[in-house]
Amino acid sequence: MTTRLLTPRRPETITTPVAALDLAVLFLDELTTDALVAVVLDSQSSVVAVVVVDQLPSADAVVAVVDRLLSPEIGLGGLGFGPLVVASRHTGGSPADDLERWRRLDAKCAAGGFELLEWLVLRPSAVSLPRARLGLASRWPGVGPG
Repeated sequence: MTTRLLTPRRPETITTPVAALDLAVLFLDELTTDALVAVVLDSQSSVVAVVVVDQLPSADAVVAVVDRLLSPEIGLGGLGFGPLVVASRHTGGSPADDLERWRRLDAKCAAGGFELLEWLVLRPSAVSLPRARLGLASRWPGVGPG
C-alpha cells in the first residue's frame, strides 16, 4: 500500500455527500487499484487534508487503514478533530458486509476523536452509503435525513 498526505492549496468546502464524492473521484480516478481517500474537514467543513491510500488488499482493509491513520503514530488528530469523510473503491467484497464495516469504522473514528461524517463505497456498478443503507440519519449539517 502507498499512502500520500495532501493539503489543499486553496480552501475547498465540502458540505454534501455529492461534493465529497466529486473530490474523492478526482483522486480515485488516477489510480488503477482498489483505494481509499480520507478527507479531514475542520469545523467549517473546509478540507484540512486528504489522505490517499492505494493498493488496498481487500474491502476489509478500509477499517484497518483508517484505524492506522487515526493512531498516535500517524496522528491525523493533530490536524484538528473535525469530521472525517472516507471514500473507497472496491472491485471485491460484499455490499452487505459494508454495513458491518460502517459500524466498525464509525467506532474507530469515535475512539480517535473524529466524527465519521460519511463513507462512500464505489464499486463498478454503483456508489453506496452504508450509513443510509442502515437507516441512520444524515450527519451532514443542513442536509436532510437521507
